[in-house]
Amino acid sequence: MDRPLSDDERVAAVGSPQFFSVFGGSDPDTPGDNDVADMRDGDDAAWAAIHNAGTIDLLARCLDGADSAPWFAVHQTGCRLNRLLPSLECSVDQLAAFMARTQGTALADVVGTEAVVQWLHARPAIVADIVAAPTDAVLSVNLFTVALQASGVTATARSRLVDGDARIRFQAINALAWMPDDERGAAETLTALESVTADLDDEERAGVLRVLFHVNGLHPGADIAPLLKRSLADGGAMAQSQAVVGLTRTPSLLALAARDDVAEALIGSRASTSRVYSVLVRALAKASHGDAAVRLAERLAEPEVTEALLGSLPGEHAMAVVIGWLGRDAERLGPGIERFFNERRARTLGLVFVPPGAIPEEPGMRILVAMKAMCWLLLEPVTVAAIIVAFLTVANGDDQQALTQLLRTVVYDHAAARDHLSSIKEESGVIAVIGPLLEEHDAYQRSLEKMVTIAEMRPSEAHRMTLRMVKDRASQAMARDVHDQSSFFSLLPRSLVLHGAGIVYAVHDAEGGTMPATMKMATVSTSIALPTLSVLDPVGYDMLNVRNHRADLKQ
Repeated sequence: MDRPLSDDERVAAVGSPQFFSVFGGSDPDTPGDNDVADMRDGDDAAWAAIHNAGTIDLLARCLDGADSAPWFAVHQTGCRLNRLLPSLECSVDQLAAFMARTQGTALADVVGTEAVVQWLHARPAIVADIVAAPTDAVLSVNLFTVALQASGVTATARSRLVDGDARIRFQAINALAWMPDDERGAAETLTALESVTADLDDEERAGVLRVLFHVNGLHPGADIAPLLKRSLADGGAMAQSQAVVGLTRTPSLLALAARDDVAEALIGSRASTSRVYSVLVRALAKASHGDAAVRLAERLAEPEVTEALLGSLPGEHAMAVVIGWLGRDAERLGPGIERFFNERRARTLGLVFVPPGAIPEEPGMRILVAMKAMCWLLLEPVTVAAIIVAFLTVANGDDQQALTQLLRTVVYDHAAARDHLSSIKEESGVIAVIGPLLEEHDAYQRSLEKMVTIAEMRPSEAHRMTLRMVKDRASQAMARDVHDQSSFFSLLPRSLVLHGAGIVYAVHDAEGGTMPATMKMATVSTSIALPTLSVLDPVGYDMLNVRNHRADLKQ
């Protein structure tokens, strides 16, 4: 039907189980002007008129049955009620009760604060009464905050900052975080907050920080740094989280966060989680405040923060920071460096350029940094090789010999490093070192491939007979029993030649044949059945013991 509902039909709908569909307009089959696309202001006015006449109580009816009605119908009901609320007549207590009962429901998602503000704007006498003497019902739903916003008088909100009731004080702070003000009023707000900050709890301090960021948005020239640091002093997790959220909002606030005194206040009590600090470090690094981000990460020395920093800095800057940390603070920041490279291997494979200014001047420091890089960047051999090659370009004498030996260890342990060196050999500037090293490694690999075919590593006739017996089992059940309970399978001969870049692995069948394969070390577990014949590559074995990783790596 295209005609609008009559008043009698509206009253009947209030008592009907289909009220939410009719009022919200989510049921196009019900008669009347109830289709979502056809809602008109005249129909809204008609609903408001019969409510204001006392014939129906829309607020109470929208609450009754909302829990059991379909979500879409309740949502549409809330949308219409949001439009109607400013024109509905009700008492403050009725409105407060409605707001209290809708908290956490679908209605609360759409009946917003703006509608309540409009309702209060149309009733200045009620606003004055709420501001003068807020009741418990008003305070329980933060209606006092909304009333202060509706009054538009920041001086009134400032005057309630010293109230003995913590709820009034907190809601006054929240109101100031939304109210517009001129430059003089903003200065008075900052002065008023300075007098009460010391006595505030963590939640109230977070509210003060929201006010500060609001003032900065209204008047960027306002000096909020002193009050910001004071609010963060002995602050808890809520205040620090709010500070990080606010400081990453605009470039001017990020510049404020880059100041050492503000950063020191921000991390003073370490109340927030590493994830919160990572947000700030990442924002600073991406906003051309890289040095400030580095200093902040150094103060925190938390792996998650270090990872966030290195992932946000440009490649050359990140490499310079890593080399500097390896020379100074590897014990504190090494876990974060390791986490960044090991968990972001695919992304960091291109991090191979070492800025000339990052190369240590002292030969001993170059050797120390290269050795620490091998330890902390165990799973990022390309970056380690790039660091050592860069150091070799300025090395001489004993320095060069030690770095060459370290590079040899990296090449023997990681095929990826060997491939990288092969690709940069011509333009590296140290081809005299890299060329012979790669030739030596290639010859070594060829010698390994021959080891699995030597007679001593072939299975004996007794082993071959055992294998034939196992393979001749006709029943799968019997074969499973043999595998689970018998020692026969533990006698199957295998040969392993372990070396840093992987293993040469061979299985010897019952007929005396050999099936060799070359695999990366990380693809082999240590649960291979024994006995086996193993030859452990001695090259680089001392460095293996430093981290105790290579022979035990599993995927």
